[in-house]
Amino acid sequence: MSQALDNAALEQIFLKARTVHAFKPEPVSDETLHKLYDLLKWGPTAFNAQPARFVFIKSAEARARLIPALSPGNVAQVNSAPVTVIVAMTASSSSTCRPSSRSTTPSPCSWAMPPWPKPRPCATAACRAPT
Repeated sequence: MSQALDNAALEQIFLKARTVHAFKPEPVSDETLHKLYDLLKWGPTAFNAQPARFVFIKSAEARARLIPALSPGNVAQVNSAPVTVIVAMTASSSSTCRPSSRSTTPSPCSWAMPPWPKPRPCATAACRAPT
């Protein structure tokens, strides 16, 4: 980076930014989402692995499939948001994060992969793939 951020930008990012819990009932254009993704995809990552995967959910059908996987406290927010973004990670996106079959040492990315609980099975027809 060749130029430092000014104080107003630093204040907006680190001091005034807050989590949003309510949303305007205005749609977000695909053009805006593409611009956002174009910024997200260049973010720095460990070993430049780029493991993030972004799923932008806009339709009521997709939202309905997501709801059963949410914590109860997040349902109202997801239902009212014009777009929900699922940010996921894949360990297979870079050879840096794949342990070698000959190696006896942990992968350099093993610190980033905590033992997550297994996902809950989907018990409702709303979140199953359509037939």
